[in-house]
Amino acid sequence: MKGANAICPSSGSSLSEDRHFVGEKARPLRVPDDDHDYGEASYELTTGQRCSSKMALMNFVRRVHTQHCEEDDQLYRRAALELRRLKSANDDVRDEWILYALAERLARQGHDVDWLRSNLEPVCPGCGGKLKWESSPRGASARCGTFCFTGNYVNWPIRVHVQRAFNAAYSSEALDGPYSLEVL
Repeated sequence: MKGANAICPSSGSSLSEDRHFVGEKARPLRVPDDDHDYGEASYELTTGQRCSSKMALMNFVRRVHTQHCEEDDQLYRRAALELRRLKSANDDVRDEWILYALAERLARQGHDVDWLRSNLEPVCPGCGGKLKWESSPRGASARCGTFCFTGNYVNWPIRVHVQRAFNAAYSSEALDGPYSLEVL
């Protein structure tokens, strides 16, 4: 995952604020913080990735949950099972869409997911860039910060991507439409 909550795509560790430049025209790369207790520390230089491993996403979920709530092994087991199902059905889908679909699934099973939603930063479905939020008649609406969608609102495309990720994993419980999402 990239952005404010960028994680190492293999371990799930949050990335340090230190920037490292490799090469003459390189992007600033970051090294993962050793902030997890789940396996070996990772020292790869990265800016984060669009699609992270199941283990990385589970470590992210566990870390943000323990920042807001008491540890809950039952929730972690459920989240791991649902992440496996979501990632198996959606191999090349953005982390944000997978995590919103996970939040939707957990919420439908009766779990409080405010802790997860508060740590997700939706991105432009076109370019992955930051969003600009503004008031609209339907509440807060988002536009791409780089105007890759020619200035159009991107709330609908984001909902469509999350709905597709959810429906691919849970075809027997498919959502009727993007506005049937409860967590977005």
